[in-house]
Amino acid sequence: MLQQRTHFLQVEAVNIYATLFDTGQLSVIRGGSFLLALAMSEIPVKFQKDLQRLSSGASVGLYRIKGEADPATIEGRVVDWLRDDPRFGLFTFVVARCAAAELQTAKAVLAAKVRREQLRQLTGVPDRVAGDAARQPCALTGKRSCVPGQDPPRQLGDQRCSLSTSVARRWKQGEQLKTGIYLQTLAAATTITAQRLERIAGVGYAPDFERLADSPSFRCLNHKMAVIYLDGNGFGAIQRRHVKTPADQIAFDDRIQGYRAEFLATLLEALIDRRVAQVPLLETHCTPEQNPGLALRLETLLWGGDEMTLVVPAWLGFDVLQLFYHCAANWRFKEPLTHAGGIVFCHAHTPIARMRQLAQTLADDVKAWMQASHSQGNFFDYMVLESIDYPVEASLEPFWAHRYGGVAARRTPLRAPADWFGAGRAAAGRLLGGTGLGRGQVFRLARRIAGTPPDGIDFDLFGGVVGALPGGTPWPEAPDRDPATRSAFERMEQRLLALAQEQRPAADPGAAVQPLPTVIEDLQYLAEELGIRTDDPADRAWLWLHLTELWDYLVPERDWRAAAASEAAP
Repeated sequence: MLQQRTHFLQVEAVNIYATLFDTGQLSVIRGGSFLLALAMSEIPVKFQKDLQRLSSGASVGLYRIKGEADPATIEGRVVDWLRDDPRFGLFTFVVARCAAAELQTAKAVLAAKVRREQLRQLTGVPDRVAGDAARQPCALTGKRSCVPGQDPPRQLGDQRCSLSTSVARRWKQGEQLKTGIYLQTLAAATTITAQRLERIAGVGYAPDFERLADSPSFRCLNHKMAVIYLDGNGFGAIQRRHVKTPADQIAFDDRIQGYRAEFLATLLEALIDRRVAQVPLLETHCTPEQNPGLALRLETLLWGGDEMTLVVPAWLGFDVLQLFYHCAANWRFKEPLTHAGGIVFCHAHTPIARMRQLAQTLADDVKAWMQASHSQGNFFDYMVLESIDYPVEASLEPFWAHRYGGVAARRTPLRAPADWFGAGRAAAGRLLGGTGLGRGQVFRLARRIAGTPPDGIDFDLFGGVVGALPGGTPWPEAPDRDPATRSAFERMEQRLLALAQEQRPAADPGAAVQPLPTVIEDLQYLAEELGIRTDDPADRAWLWLHLTELWDYLVPERDWRAAAASEAAP
């Protein structure tokens, strides 16, 4: 508890996505995202005599006003600096202050002031055009003003085109900032040695989404990428319970920044080494046409606070998501710190702004489900877009209903597996890697499941009301279960599993190694790890749907080998 009233200042960039994603050019997006984070970190340095950092994120910072300085004067100086700095004047910021005896009271008041002031802000900062100069639309956005010659033109395809001042400055910053921002972020973790920093500083990054997702080594996954959004679960509530003083707030912020920096370092090292522990990662490097050298297939569109947005090739998407959950498994601040995630697999030419929004919507829906079901832990959901078509509705329910029919209502988020890079990935490899389940059979079963009427469960397929099948035995059926009582769905499962088990290599009785798990044991393991119920047939149907959707993404080696085999064929 604070003993006396203290003055606080909050700085927040508002309406940020209207500016960050007004173009799909990667360097422009990167430049805007990193500039926002840079503003939050530079404020306590620029005003070190007057402000103390309590927390800083991707677009918001909380500070304590120090000493006897006049709070209104400090607020005005911060506003003027953000407006006049050529880097930060590109964005709409809200600066609010208040005095309170308790930190939580101050945070509530500041949040209300920021939201009120946000309603009075423009969606984006207009480009400044001097005098009566002839204007034309920005070649990248089509809606910003630009004056030919005011900023250096850029090569867009076969032409050199004029850009608005905002786009031109963000593009320039995006080309320059990335490695520097990464190193600045990594410095927040005490576990990251100078040797690790030096190694990470020596790499580059894919210059655009096309290069990031391009690899002829793959057949189906070539030109596809994964957009990953991660957000903390209830971090505000955790702070309300455990953060009572400015010192607590600093400790919480330092803990979060340290955790995320260690994850970033682990991810970058995994991409450099092409492996997580002993698990190989395919095609993590690419070579840009300009500045040839080691370039990693990674992009960060948002970094800071309790959320992040990453873009990686589709064949790395599931592994990178699970690497985050592996690193975050033991994160704590008085209590576990968990995250909701959303991952969208899509073509590299799909509009990145909508893909980021879809990934965030997935994560938000995960949070809503967790709250409604009183679930705790690390959960995620995914969307696979096989073409450039994508849902445009604010709610995803119509998309799920159209795609999965009557079982869509039974869809629930997946739990992050505890041991994906060990037993989980091995089980998926056995099932989907060519010696387990037959792809054609699984896809036929999935099409039958997804073909159920959108307004209810297919009674012919599931044999009656869901959850009320005769016997009510868990999967697999007990020996005394009368085969005549099995539904069509269960009979299809049994035929599929029997054929799959016949294809699995038989164990050598004289071998010293443990025999391979059966197909049903691998399926049960994956279902348990991912939190998929198997006791109810309509819930278990989702195991087959998930395997169908994620077939190429769980085991990308199969697609990689298929491409190699097709190239080698005469």
